[in-house]
Amino acid sequence: MDETIPVATGIEMPFFPMRPRAGAPIKPGQARTLLEEIHGGRWIAQRKANGHRACLAVVDGKVWIQNRHGAWFKLPVRNTHDFLKLPNRTCFDGEVIDREFCPFDCLALRGRTMIFDPADERATVAFQLVKFLGHEWRFADPTPQFIRAGRRNLPDWEGLVLKETLSSYVMLARPTQQSQTWVKRRW
Repeated sequence: MDETIPVATGIEMPFFPMRPRAGAPIKPGQARTLLEEIHGGRWIAQRKANGHRACLAVVDGKVWIQNRHGAWFKLPVRNTHDFLKLPNRTCFDGEVIDREFCPFDCLALRGRTMIFDPADERATVAFQLVKFLGHEWRFADPTPQFIRAGRRNLPDWEGLVLKETLSSYVMLARPTQQSQTWVKRRW
């Protein structure tokens, strides 16, 4: 890493973002059971996009994007200028889908770190900021139809990421380390 960018307390880019551990595969017949588990209060669920994992921050009039490997993102991203409308020192975790950054988690807002806030609050703030920008929220709650469709959602959607509702955001020590509070479930 040549250059590091301080964003907020506890956040200096680039870093190794949360990486979900693999969970049991999703079977279409599990829609009701899986939704009951999700809506039981322990988890929030977001659709798992088939994109390029990235984190984005707005710092002092510039947009910085990094990949999941703790290095700067090399591919062009079309919508970075939109994020300059947000307050300075705002940071997201998300995916680059069709060359556009799509946040699913807010890590900092106005220089206040949110990594210790619960996952459901970080996702709610990300949703509100995405809507403020006029972007589409790509990580909607899974519906029974979405889960039953299973592999028919490919190649756009690989499955779900379940996050413990009250979990904080833990920067990882290395790119292969996996989270204890995020679970990726694929079709």
